[in-house]
Amino acid sequence: MAEERDNEIANGRLVLELIVAIGVSFVLQYVSIGLPFFLIPLLVLAGRRGRDMGLVAFVAVALATVSTGFLTSPYKGVYDAPLWLMLQAIELYFPLSLSAAGIIWMISRKRRWDLRIALSLIPSVLLYLVFFVLLERDPALLEGVKTYYGNVLEVVLSVFFDVEALGQDLVSMFRSLFFLTMLSIAVPSVLVLACANFYLAERSLHSRESGFEDSISRLELKGWAIWIFLGSWLGVLAVRFMSSLPLAVAVALFNVAFSMTICYAVQGFSVVFYRLRRKGRGIGSFALLMLIAVVSVMMPGINIVVVLGLPLVGVLESFFELRR
Repeated sequence: MAEERDNEIANGRLVLELIVAIGVSFVLQYVSIGLPFFLIPLLVLAGRRGRDMGLVAFVAVALATVSTGFLTSPYKGVYDAPLWLMLQAIELYFPLSLSAAGIIWMISRKRRWDLRIALSLIPSVLLYLVFFVLLERDPALLEGVKTYYGNVLEVVLSVFFDVEALGQDLVSMFRSLFFLTMLSIAVPSVLVLACANFYLAERSLHSRESGFEDSISRLELKGWAIWIFLGSWLGVLAVRFMSSLPLAVAVALFNVAFSMTICYAVQGFSVVFYRLRRKGRGIGSFALLMLIAVVSVMMPGINIVVVLGLPLVGVLESFFELRR
């Protein structure tokens, strides 16, 4: 009798943890400052209660996000059906891509960190390709999406400039550049957010373990990854001199180049953290990450050194042994 009661209490706690994790994750998606971190409660739940429980939570949040998104879409009734559906789908790109990345990270726990991240990006790449193909095949839909985001850009610019005084040609150039930038950083943006969620969740689960900080200080990409990094950036440089290249090729090169740069920034961070630990500095990986984030956001000029320095250190680690 007592054993059955204990089981009921344990099951009740599991259900409560599941509900809390789903609720917190769902709420974070609708709080501007919390949106980038909605995976953390789901990953922590999976780490503590197993991947089956985590999978239930991930699927529940994804279904709630999609259904709520389309039912309460601000585009419905304002634009025609194909356009509002596409705009809503684009808005759901990041939460769905991150949810899929979280599931893959959760179920690939025994693999290398760089392979886990690469696998985690596959759904976002596939979803991105679906959007790209749909827009390429429907010029009217593409023009509607470009017009919408161009209008968004003009609203933002109007806060800082007199848009009418800029001239139509300059505004048109900004609109085209803005849309091209959106296409070029879609996958890298998912990568940045995914890495932040993965790190914070793993820290929450393992920060009291002696080997956690050691694992952060020894993150290293496979040696052949450097050739993807160099090749993609050479391709980006070639885009400047080959205007006949299809837009899809240029956009793909930018996405790969930026994604590999982020991966080498992670490796660079690991090298810096290792060197600080080797010299007896008592700083933890989280404190160092926060310091770098604050410097990058709050100190113009110096932040360029940080933003460019970390990937450079990571790249140099591929040619020289910096962790001795």
